[in-house]
Amino acid sequence: MNPIVTIGTFGFDAVHLGLLALALILIGVAIRQTGKAKSQTRELQREVDYTLDALTAEKSAANELRQQLTTQTVVAQQAREDLARREARSEEDEKKFAELAQGVLRRANSQFLELADEHFKRHK
Repeated sequence: MNPIVTIGTFGFDAVHLGLLALALILIGVAIRQTGKAKSQTRELQREVDYTLDALTAEKSAANELRQQLTTQTVVAQQAREDLARREARSEEDEKKFAELAQGVLRRANSQFLELADEHFKRHK
């Protein structure tokens, strides 16, 4: 085959020239696809970073809510215990008041009976 183009000492016929053109086109396509792939990789990396940041924020919020729940559970338990102590103390106070009131009524009744007895004795 006769060379159509000669570059330096190399001669290229039609078939080799076509193959060279095809190789250059494929190299251009590969470079373009590599650029697209890099762009897509950067975009995906940004999405992954955003997702990881959102996940970290959600984990932090979940931990905060878990801590709040724990605190509220402890406070609620303390409130229940305090209420139970107050109710027990209230019952004790009511019993003491009832006993005190009974004692006062007995003394008042006793004094009334003594006064009434003295009064009847004077009028006899």
